[in-house]
Parts: sequence; C-alpha cells; structure tokens
Amino acid sequence: MTAKLYEQLFRFWRENRTNKILVKLPEDFYPRNSVIIRNFQKSIDNPLENAIQATIILRMRFLLQDTLLLRLSKIIEIVKKNRIIDPSLLSPEEVKFLALIKEGGLFVEGASEAIIGKTQGLIIDGRKYTLVRILENLPAIIGTDLATYGPFKKEDIILIPYDNAQILIVKKMATEIHMTD
Repeated sequence: MTAKLYEQLFRFWRENRTNKILVKLPEDFYPRNSVIIRNFQKSIDNPLENAIQATIILRMRFLLQDTLLLRLSKIIEIVKKNRIIDPSLLSPEEVKFLALIKEGGLFVEGASEAIIGKTQGLIIDGRKYTLVRILENLPAIIGTDLATYGPFKKEDIILIPYDNAQILIVKKMATEIHMTD
C-alpha cells in the first residue's frame, strides 16, 4: 500500500510540476493523503524499519506539501493575469485560498493558518516543516519531532521541522527554499 500511495503522490506532484496549468486532483486529495501518511507513521513498530519508513514518510510529506505550494503559486499567477479559474480543478482548500486572494483577506492576521492548518500540507501533525537547501556538510541532527535528519551534504534539499530549519538558517548553514515558477 505504501508503494502505491507513494507512486500516486509522485505522479500528481510530477504532473503539477511539469504542467503550466492546474491539473485536477482527486476529491479530498490533501486531507485524505495527510491522514494516510499520519496513520502510516503511527503503524511503525519495528525499530529496524524505522529509518527506512521515516524516509518514505518524509518524502511523501514533501510531495504533498510541494504539490500544494506549486498549485497555490499557479493560482496566484492566474489571478495576477486576471484569468478565470475553473473551480472544478480546485480542492476545497484551494477554493478557500482563491476566495481570500480575491477578497484581499490573505494578508489578514490568521488567514494563512486557516488555510495551511486545515490542509495538513504545510503543518503536519501540528508541526510546521520548512524546505531548506544545506550550504555545508553537516552531521545528523535530531529534529523537534524527534526524528533523525541527516547527515547532510552541501546542496542537499531537505524538509525539516521549522524550528530546526530556523537554527540552521540563522547559523548560515542552510537557506530556505521558496517555491516560485
């Protein structure tokens, strides 16, 4: 089941990465996959499999998060060009995001948490994760989520807990990756 889910997430990520237009997602794509990933994480019981399964979980989380970021970037670009978006191509979370943009409410305090928190795309299990590029070789670290990350080589791209990312960024050991096309 894990391989099938990973392949499905990868396929939708790749379609959204390679197409300039919005690609229709299955119904309840974000919440359904977030729950599946969370349940998969809870099912890990064999310590020998932990490292492999943790890596798979991180990759699935990245694919889900990056798909959301790619799609939100496309929605912003469409709005900037005053084009009409076919609502059937949007998830309920994206419809809410689009409404916030059109109403000018995206920059109201708490608006981003309302979108991100409900999708589980950027906040996973109540923890915020950040995508960073490593600027120098680093040993492994224990994340605030108690998972082991690394060791890292210069130019690695990783998804780590927000607090750990901020420490690496402040120490100029990493830089945050912002998704833009």
